[in-house]
Amino acid sequence: LNPSFALDFSRSSTVDVLDAAHSPDGEFVAIRDNQYVRIENASTQTVVRTSGQLGSGNWGSRVAWSPDGSMIASAVGNSGVTVLWSSNLTVLSSNVAPSNAGNVRDVAFFPNGTAFLAVGEGWSGSGKVYIADPATGTVWHDFAPNGDTVFSSVALTPDGSRAAVGGAGKIYVINT
Repeated sequence: LNPSFALDFSRSSTVDVLDAAHSPDGEFVAIRDNQYVRIENASTQTVVRTSGQLGSGNWGSRVAWSPDGSMIASAVGNSGVTVLWSSNLTVLSSNVAPSNAGNVRDVAFFPNGTAFLAVGEGWSGSGKVYIADPATGTVWHDFAPNGDTVFSSVALTPDGSRAAVGGAGKIYVINT
């Protein structure tokens, strides 16, 4: 434990780092910049893998590891969610989003890893919250709580029974 939050390491980057997430075992960190996902060794800070270009994701650009560490999902703005195999960062599924999802802003895996929940910030009344299969890219269900159109963050309870969805000055707690 590092109660004073002393700096363990720092490094410069030529691109903006938009999100970072530790692997479930803590060995790696997935880093999302405005075009790629990179995996770094958490101890040595060396890049061990880099994805192909995912597109300019400044409107989304969140990353989430599956609970078993085998997949990484990345919100890619108006291109939905891209799911990558963490072992080699090849694409498992891409452009995963329901119609009118808008800019996908955040993504979280369910605890069993068989689905993810993503949120989109819509244009002209089209924001969505949706559940999808990471392997096939099939969207199982989509909805807009209270008819709202801006959803920018999502977090699941440890058992996956509820989700907290935030956006536009509101938070929703949803039974999943």
